[in-house]
Amino acid sequence: MEARFLTPVQLWQDFDPTKQPLDVNYVSNETVDGIAVKTLFYNAIADEGGKVRALARLYLPDPKGKKMIVYVSDFGDPSLDAVKEIAQMGYNVGVVDLIGEGGVCTEYSGDYEYGRWSRAQHGLHNCLPSAQASPVFLWTRMISRFVTLVMDLFPKVKPIVIGARQANEIVWPLCAMDDRLYGGVSLLGWGMTVHKEHLSLEEDENVHKWEIALSPSAYAMYTVCPMLIVTSTNHESHAFDNLDKLMTLLPEASMCATVVSNRLHSQMSGTSYHTLWRWIEGRYFARKELPQNPELTYTVGEEGIQFAVTPDQSDKKASSVSLFFTYDEKDPEYRSWQSQSARAEEESTLFTVDIAECDKELVAYACVRYRDGVEIASTPITIALTPDMPRKRLTPTKLLFDTSMDITFFAETTGVTIPDDVFGVGHDPEGIQGIVTKEGKLISYCVGEKRRLLPSGSLQIWAYTTSTREFEVKMTVYREGEYRVYTAHPYLEGRKEWQRFVLDADDFRDEDRLSMEDWSGMKKIEFDHAEGILFNNMLWV
Repeated sequence: MEARFLTPVQLWQDFDPTKQPLDVNYVSNETVDGIAVKTLFYNAIADEGGKVRALARLYLPDPKGKKMIVYVSDFGDPSLDAVKEIAQMGYNVGVVDLIGEGGVCTEYSGDYEYGRWSRAQHGLHNCLPSAQASPVFLWTRMISRFVTLVMDLFPKVKPIVIGARQANEIVWPLCAMDDRLYGGVSLLGWGMTVHKEHLSLEEDENVHKWEIALSPSAYAMYTVCPMLIVTSTNHESHAFDNLDKLMTLLPEASMCATVVSNRLHSQMSGTSYHTLWRWIEGRYFARKELPQNPELTYTVGEEGIQFAVTPDQSDKKASSVSLFFTYDEKDPEYRSWQSQSARAEEESTLFTVDIAECDKELVAYACVRYRDGVEIASTPITIALTPDMPRKRLTPTKLLFDTSMDITFFAETTGVTIPDDVFGVGHDPEGIQGIVTKEGKLISYCVGEKRRLLPSGSLQIWAYTTSTREFEVKMTVYREGEYRVYTAHPYLEGRKEWQRFVLDADDFRDEDRLSMEDWSGMKKIEFDHAEGILFNNMLWV
């Protein structure tokens, strides 16, 4: 392969997904939970250099229907749970094994051995000598060949591809280079570019080749089918901040819709999940598209910054409007979003946000909930807070959180979607409230709110559990240019009453057993292995 910088057009110019025979061989035809399931092999690639004999599964609740979801799991994830769930919803769904390991699986041979997960995971973004060497390029061709197979088997089908998390790197080139697709969903994707800090010359060349030939932004301008971008406000890729930039690269902004999960990191909410399928239903059943993003504008007055949120009410009526805002946090992953909510007005809904003396920058976005449960967010706007803007004096507090405040905590599990009922405000038998998660971690970025917090002394937290529990409280801090995680290990006895536990900074230790020492630089607090425990009244004493 020639060592050169390839554009998307040059990279794909010799690939024809319909040219070679598929040579399909069925492994099994069975019925699982009332759904026909076909397992088969097909020739994804076969040339003088080697062969990829790909394993695929088709779940067919409606074999004669036009609905077909091509689902691409997060790289390295062999689970079929999401595929089965989609089939149970009545959609035909197909999935290709990209891992190529363990039992009956995709067979990589010859020059294509690098596609096997045990090798590919160490060089996903390898573009040396050229982008043709990337596993992502190989896997994208395999999925495009699978689209050929699906359309041969079901001529009336209209395939929509969904790529979860890092698999969005397959969705974008597919939706740009394969005009047979009826739509594409980039689900919790990995943003615009690869980070470039501290790279060697060879690494920098590799990253540059990736960005030109295979990054999502390289394909946005070529997209030929409607796209849905689903992301979360605190995703580590900073994808939410880049939504405007990505949408401006698309051929037509109207081809793209966006869904944003509020205050989440690596998952989408149940509400976003509902909105996603509302978009897909609209594609298949000729319903109207999702509402447009709400318009968010602001003015500066004597009371602070006044925001006006104007929802799209051309088709469905909005039921509520929320404004989310955060101060002085450059890293989107660690922003603590505060919120205000109100019933939607016929025209614009107004919100006023205070500016403290120390505030330098404000980031805000709006979110509109419709009567059918669909939720649409605006892209964020960043406001530089100049000295001439009116300020209000804040009195720092030692109260980190109680349930009378805006609930800035959320739960995080391992799944792509977290149901809305996993986390919330619960109560003990006497009716006393506390935040609780049914599964996963309990997380907040509220510890990073320097403008309102004055941490000193010991952190006191009240909890309620009727079973004896040992769990972890983790604190992520940012000091001397790097993030470090420190962990404390509280112990609670099972009681039928609330109990207090107290943590000092020295109780938190990093992986080298070094103490956190003080409360400076805090960015994130999380409670792990604490499912079912009620928490409230967190303050420094």
